[in-house]
Amino acid sequence: MALGGGRVVLQVCAHCGAALDAVDNYRLLKTFADRRRPASPFQLGMKGQIAGIDWTVIGILGWAETWKGERWNWTDHQLFSPTHGYAWLTLEDGHLILTRAWRGPLGPNWITSQTVELAEHPPTIRARNRTYTYYETSDARISYADGEFSSVAMVGDRVQSLCFLAEDEMLTLTQTGTEREVELSTWPQQAETWASFGLTSLGKPWRVHPLQPYRPWPNERFLGATGAVLAFVSLIMGLLLLAQGEKVQPVMQPGASRLAFEAELPITHTRGLIRLVVQTDLYNAWSGIDVEITDPDDAPVFQTAREVGYYQGVEGGESWSEGNQTLSISFRPEVAGNYRVSLDVPEGGSGEGVEGSPIRTMQFLAYQGEAASFWMWLVFAISLPIAGLTPLRSWLHHKARWRGSDWSEED
Repeated sequence: MALGGGRVVLQVCAHCGAALDAVDNYRLLKTFADRRRPASPFQLGMKGQIAGIDWTVIGILGWAETWKGERWNWTDHQLFSPTHGYAWLTLEDGHLILTRAWRGPLGPNWITSQTVELAEHPPTIRARNRTYTYYETSDARISYADGEFSSVAMVGDRVQSLCFLAEDEMLTLTQTGTEREVELSTWPQQAETWASFGLTSLGKPWRVHPLQPYRPWPNERFLGATGAVLAFVSLIMGLLLLAQGEKVQPVMQPGASRLAFEAELPITHTRGLIRLVVQTDLYNAWSGIDVEITDPDDAPVFQTAREVGYYQGVEGGESWSEGNQTLSISFRPEVAGNYRVSLDVPEGGSGEGVEGSPIRTMQFLAYQGEAASFWMWLVFAISLPIAGLTPLRSWLHHKARWRGSDWSEED
């Protein structure tokens, strides 16, 4: 029984593999034996709906492509609609792709594989007021045929296809001998399409399809927008808090050396923190620094030993550096007055196997009235990755879509 309407030109018998000319009183064209049906759950006569259009499966084509020892297989299902004509439903790597013929204008009118090979940049083609960028060239053959078809499609026929990808559509230029066809493919709603034909999906596809749209997580965009606002506000607040401090001029004690000295800090108020900064000239070396601070009543505020180290070099033609030449200490004053700071460098040395110089000079700076900006920077550090979640996932999805392209800048 015919399923495909008046434009069917070929019918392939499922039992004997005979290809019949539907236009010439079903004249026998060719017989194919030893056919292996592709692994597809779709059967001839199945009915379903895609994007509000009713379709019937009238033919099944199996395809195979081999290149550099690798083999790819996919299955095309010829669809027929009394109101919309013919289309293809492709099952590839667990994805369903809907393809229909495109009869509109192209710019340029055609692109060949030779044009792609000679191009310095991925060729593009204009259609439907959109730009499609070259994705891949396929040279496949038909490995199985069953049912009715709107064009002649026999086992063993080879088809070369040049695919051009836009954001959510693929334009394909196909050529078989002297016949040329332009097709437009889209990625329909998968779950709805499977269910419409009374089938269950084959499971989660193993890769992202070039036509697969980006699907954000629930509330992802809200979280991203919230993270962006928090990151911006915390950055501004952190910078403002850093700018609140005022420099204190230390009073150096007579006889102070470059590596061991005492200084008095005239602290005029107790608002905010006192921050001490020791800048050294370490190079490929490390040093220990002892710091002791007493308050105006000569009572110890704290005593600590810190280590600083800085290393720099060139490896593989690239410069690298690690460590820090600066030591920073903050504390909150209980009373105003003259605080005493003692610094000493009891030990140090060069890095193993490198030439370096320990501390030769130190510069001592002090600031009072600084705000505790730590929490603002913590909020910034947490909210920034949240703000970048959607752009990062979208970029990774884009990379995954284009991963299968055979275009190489080295071509």
